[in-house]
Amino acid sequence: AVTYADTDRNRLEMAEKAGASVVEIGEWPKSLGEFDIVCEAAGTLEGWNASLRSVAPEGILSSASIFFKNDIPVPYLELYNKGARLDIGRVDSRESMPRILEWVNRNGFDPSRVVTRTASFADAKEAWMQESTKLVIDMR
Repeated sequence: AVTYADTDRNRLEMAEKAGASVVEIGEWPKSLGEFDIVCEAAGTLEGWNASLRSVAPEGILSSASIFFKNDIPVPYLELYNKGARLDIGRVDSRESMPRILEWVNRNGFDPSRVVTRTASFADAKEAWMQESTKLVIDMR
């Protein structure tokens, strides 16, 4: 089972349609509970802290956020005492793609459901500067 927490109603609706249990929050709590795997993508200090403190003992936190200022604190001792693993970095999309496409085909998942904006290649620079959950650039 997947639990998805967010402050944004549109993303919550998208997650719910995909089959996740959703938790709407006004502001990030200290913790959302204890989960074996936590995927952090809030992109805020509050979301980062809530995610870190929601990892169960021997759990994994994977962060998809980019913090450009390089000033996000990591509660090292807290994570150490839990035996938690922290995964940060870019996904190797090319390496993962065959397994993902196989899963999509096998399970009938329509990835277009998460696309919130499409832009032409000529408009890509401007499109990247606007907030969106999933931007697709049309190369045609």
